[in-house]
Parts: sequence; structure tokens; C-alpha cells
Amino acid sequence: MSYRTVKAEPGNATYLDTYAWILFEKGNYAEARLYIDDAMKNGGGQSEDVVEHCGDIYYMTGDVDGALKYWKQALDMGCKSPKLKEKIEKKKYIPAD
Repeated sequence: MSYRTVKAEPGNATYLDTYAWILFEKGNYAEARLYIDDAMKNGGGQSEDVVEHCGDIYYMTGDVDGALKYWKQALDMGCKSPKLKEKIEKKKYIPAD
């Protein structure tokens, strides 16, 4: 997933989420937050995976309350992520194994 792909389809929540996650994995949390926010504005809130990613990114940008809100929302949506409940209980990001 490249920056050009996101720019070619700026309203595609899947592409925005994927690019945000690439930035997250590289440690570019502030920039990742911009893209995950765009993903959420463009329908990403319908996907429990995007919502969980949003929580992860919010946590890494220092917004613990925002992270908890999105993690709980992902759980309510039926997200099956094995670390999601632990993130909520410990109120911190837990990387996937």
C-alpha cells in the first residue's frame, strides 16, 4: 500500500486504514492518526478491525481515553482480536503475538 494509492482514492476507508497501520508499524504515530481519522470519517467505523486499529493508534499518541472508547466499541461490534480484552483490562496497547 503506497501513499499514491491513498491519494488516488482518498475516500477509501480500507486503503486509509492500511496506510495508517503501515505508519503505525513504522512508529509514525501522529501521522498514522491523521489517516485513521480519515478512515473513520469515510466509513471505517463499520469495521471492527479499523475501530481496533483506531484505538491502538490513539493509545500510541497518548489518548488513552480515546483508545479505550474505540477498543470497547470494537469489542461491542464483535471483534475477535485475541488481545482486545487484555488491552481494555490493562488500559494499554498489547501487540499481537
